[in-house]
Amino acid sequence: MAQKSVVFPGDIVAASEELVPGPGTTDDGSNIVATRLGRLRIDTDRMEAVVEPVTSVPVELREGDIVLGVIDMVKPVMCSVDVQVRIGDEHRQITGSTVGTIHVSKIDRRYVQDASREFRVGDIVRARVIDVDPSVQLATDEPEMGAIKCLCTLCRHDLERKGKALECPNCGKVDSRKIARDYGSGKVI
Repeated sequence: MAQKSVVFPGDIVAASEELVPGPGTTDDGSNIVATRLGRLRIDTDRMEAVVEPVTSVPVELREGDIVLGVIDMVKPVMCSVDVQVRIGDEHRQITGSTVGTIHVSKIDRRYVQDASREFRVGDIVRARVIDVDPSVQLATDEPEMGAIKCLCTLCRHDLERKGKALECPNCGKVDSRKIARDYGSGKVI
């Protein structure tokens, strides 16, 4: 498989028969899968797939920052996001575990009744930091913010954009999410 500049958690980076998992990857029984956002590197001496963090420079989040994260919990009134990278002049890895929340009122400019209709666990989202004290609060209510990568809830294949909906090319399931304007482009910023 060709090396990509950026891989997302859940991306298949190699077949289990080709390589062994290294830092930032795991073996799911048939494939080597990325476990973090970063750059894929193949260590040919060890025949190992490695996903290196974008950078190891510590980051302190501030209001207005744009971040990437993985939805790790969804309730009707809010989503919890494992914030992984701050995007700015340079992509910088967040140190430690930084959890942010997106309140249902900050998901979209339109009225959203239930956050679980807009995001699912495992979705990778781009969001803006709107508050950091006492906790990290995020918003996806701008056209550039929202899910940038989603997996099918039935078969776990990448969903592709079809108009305003998302469709699984494997099983045909159609789903909806609050997606970023450039969903599926591979851009993180």
